[in-house]
Amino acid sequence: MNRKILAFVHINKAAGTTLTHVLRLNFFMRHVDVQALSKPSQGVFEPVDMKKIIIINPFVRSIAGHAVKPFSDLSDAYPAIRYITLLRDPIQRTISHYQYSIEKHRANFSFDDYLEMPASLNRQTWAIAGSEDISLAKKIILRRFLLVGIVEEFDEFLILLKKKLEPSKFRPGYKMQNVAKISSPVRADINRQFDRYHQKIIERNLLDIELYNYIKNEVLPKEKKAYGSTFEHDVVQFKKLERGYACNLLIYLDYVCRKCYYKPALTLIRKVNRLK
Repeated sequence: MNRKILAFVHINKAAGTTLTHVLRLNFFMRHVDVQALSKPSQGVFEPVDMKKIIIINPFVRSIAGHAVKPFSDLSDAYPAIRYITLLRDPIQRTISHYQYSIEKHRANFSFDDYLEMPASLNRQTWAIAGSEDISLAKKIILRRFLLVGIVEEFDEFLILLKKKLEPSKFRPGYKMQNVAKISSPVRADINRQFDRYHQKIIERNLLDIELYNYIKNEVLPKEKKAYGSTFEHDVVQFKKLERGYACNLLIYLDYVCRKCYYKPALTLIRKVNRLK
């Protein structure tokens, strides 16, 4: 119950795949990509699911996934859980999520149709609070999160996280994963009509814009100050010397472990519980 577990709240199209990869390489076999494992949870990773994960991996110290929700009662059952997440500029996140839906999932709807769907409505606030309660989202961030960053300052987030995790060793090197193509015809079409879409995107994301600006302008400056006077220097050095990572055996062992052990085990549990 009191084990320290890092829980990454993966928000769609907010550098989640890249950060998950960083966590895998650092925690290796102590990291698990999780899903909701029972129907009553309605897609939210609950304490009953955590118990199953601990059975599968008694040494787990890091979890990540879209089902990890800080508004759940997971923290009540496991009070030492420490959440982290990244927010992204809501306008760019909205466009990127639509592009991903069309190009990767072969969705067949227009951007106008997408802007009427729940997927375009304050999704980052929903991911934190489970509703459009911006006050609750801010309270949860202050009470339950080890760190919240923004995608536009990804390197800075990793340096802050490294400091937060001391004295444990954390290597922040990374290679960008699952990046949308800037030259995509889908994005180009939206850019051509951006003036027409711009106001509608803002209206659909007023709370996300407030939450993003709260993190960028209030929370992160305090985190950087608490880090100490070497923060800017450490970020510059990281960008120059350490941003990349060497392709080594751990990457392949991690892949084999996920594909041959975790994924089959979690898939079996979901099938037993009649989940897709």
